Amino acid sequence: MRDKTADAEAIVRQAVELVERRYAFPRVASKIASAVRERLTGGEFAGMIVDRAFCKRLTRVFQELSRDQHMGFAYFDKPQPMRDEAGYVFGALDEDDIIEARHWNCGFAAVRRLDGNVGYIDLRQFTPVAIGGPTATAAMRLVADTEALIIDLRSNDGGRQDMAAHIAGHLFSEPTQLSSRYNYVTGEFTEYWSAPETEGRRFGDKPLFLLVGKHTFSAAECFAYDMHQLGRATLVGERTAGGANPTKIYTLTPHVWMAIPYGFHVSPITGTDWEGVGVSPDVEVPAAAALNEAHRLALLGVRDTLDREGLARLLDELRTEVETALERLSGS
Repeated sequence: MRDKTADAEAIVRQAVELVERRYAFPRVASKIASAVRERLTGGEFAGMIVDRAFCKRLTRVFQELSRDQHMGFAYFDKPQPMRDEAGYVFGALDEDDIIEARHWNCGFAAVRRLDGNVGYIDLRQFTPVAIGGPTATAAMRLVADTEALIIDLRSNDGGRQDMAAHIAGHLFSEPTQLSSRYNYVTGEFTEYWSAPETEGRRFGDKPLFLLVGKHTFSAAECFAYDMHQLGRATLVGERTAGGANPTKIYTLTPHVWMAIPYGFHVSPITGTDWEGVGVSPDVEVPAAAALNEAHRLALLGVRDTLDREGLARLLDELRTEVETALERLSGS
């Protein structure tokens, strides 16, 4: 499909003007604007068909110039409602947010108990707490009594930072400062802390493992970065994608949307973020092998705690379960 009424050059000019006004890094914005206008003058976009291929090409151009994976364009076959930039409220939710979150079970693809009483959560998205908070709380309740916890972020493409703070509230015994976010458009800093109050039992300070890889992106990277810098989690897998900058969507036409990063993150520990470099794992293994490796490491930790006082029969059963699982994982 194509938009027969759209002018490709006009869309490019509109995108350049938005980047100059809204991109979080003014010096880079000036560089992008100068380079793209030079291409416009040279006729690079003259007569181009406005379709999905056009948007992919623009995404390559703007990402190459910005080195920012969050900047890009999307094409829709069906006309989309035009958004009023002047009336935009950062963080506001709409009906589409609710429908999408519920369709994906608020990002929680799986929650289960692995052998050795190790909890596992396959988390694919950080949905807004206003929508997904109860689901997240229910998931964390299910793993509260496990000996160790693995959160799988290998297929998590990001979302909202308030959900990361909500989940972190179950992982710390007291409120802990996470990365803050600077909004270039409004000039505001937003501090994020692990939620001070959580419903039900916290998982607490027991061993935590995060699975990461090249598809771990944005808010998922933020969560991994903060947990790593705070010494709260062991990261297992591959280096993450390296996209840190929060993004706002602009409607250029009913068929063409543009994403422009409006800010950046600041860690209270490093004073910076993971943009362009990603988050490195503590234990580097192929992403496909990360779950087995994290489970093995968790079981070794569980085994070291089995001399504690407790109901002897249950401890013996858990010891047998741990040893059997370790033998199986070592064989694989």
